[in-house]
Amino acid sequence: MGMKEEILRKAIHFLGVLYFPLYSYAGKTVTLGIVAVLVLLSILIEILRRKYRILPEWILNPYEIRGIGAYVYFGIAALLLTAFFSAEAAVVGVLTGCVGDGVSGLVKTYLKNKPRNRWRNAPFISMFLSSFLFITIISTLEIGMEFDLELRVLALACFVGAFMESKPIKVRNFYVNDNLSVPLLSGVFYQLFS
Repeated sequence: MGMKEEILRKAIHFLGVLYFPLYSYAGKTVTLGIVAVLVLLSILIEILRRKYRILPEWILNPYEIRGIGAYVYFGIAALLLTAFFSAEAAVVGVLTGCVGDGVSGLVKTYLKNKPRNRWRNAPFISMFLSSFLFITIISTLEIGMEFDLELRVLALACFVGAFMESKPIKVRNFYVNDNLSVPLLSGVFYQLFS
């Protein structure tokens, strides 16, 4: 997959930033309802994709073609975060998953043919910095509800997200999709330490 396709894929990923103004203006209940509808829609798309191939294959990673699309995992993570966590933890988890993971994916694609040792930590660093800086900046905007983020805890949550993306979790012979683990664990760590 080339850089052009990866940019298009990640553009879809970055749509997750709309979660922040949605939650900020509409609150938890409305956001939970919209996220639940989007999760159901993503499951329907997944069923149709498998039966009728309604999505172009370039939009999916090779493991998603035969498996489950990342959008389903991300939707489930967003649903759980919205339902069971504070507004701050939910926003941190979702934005780390969409911004940090998106930037990291672009960096990985760009560095695919570069010397490995020299750039080995670039995806991790780019994910941590992009998610931390984006969430810090967006939380200072005076739109909708006020988010009271603790920067040290935010840094820890973004670090955990970047670590999870770089070191996938394996349970028996099954890898936990990073579109589920990154947002969830970032949000959990924010919730636990704030």
